[in-house]
Amino acid sequence: NKSELTKAKEEQEKALNFYEQNYTQTERQLKWLEHIKEEHEGYFGSVKQVLNIAAADAKRWQGIIGAVGELLEVPKKYETAIVTALGSSMQYIVTESEKDAKDMIAIMKQKGIARVTFLPKDTVSSGVGIREEAVRKERGFLGIANELLAYDKAYSHIISSLLGRIIIVDSIENASVI
Repeated sequence: NKSELTKAKEEQEKALNFYEQNYTQTERQLKWLEHIKEEHEGYFGSVKQVLNIAAADAKRWQGIIGAVGELLEVPKKYETAIVTALGSSMQYIVTESEKDAKDMIAIMKQKGIARVTFLPKDTVSSGVGIREEAVRKERGFLGIANELLAYDKAYSHIISSLLGRIIIVDSIENASVI
């Protein structure tokens, strides 16, 4: 019994060691991803500068919400389609109001920061979505892009203006037919 228990203990210790190593590695990856998010890696230099200015003085710049790409949760199966559809508009900066955008533009001029596109919540309208219900019945139709994402509904008119007329289809052949 003692040798069996000793063997079981050794196996459990090996398993524990494996899980501890896995946990440590996962923690490092999480910290690395948080760092990338905080540093706005992958954004244009001017967008990154504006987001960093807003983050450095969050109280003053509470009207700077963030880049469009930060506001969306995209299911993995639609990532390529959504990233392609959004293009550079993923890096547009959403603000609470036009005044917030104008205030940041004034700072940008002072600091010599290049061009950034702002989407103020109080001025962007959702536009006209796809009204043709027949398109939803077409072969290969998966959905309207803005309906396939998760995002705070406070930004629905902005997301609709960017993606409300984009149809996601399962194949290029079915897209051509539609």
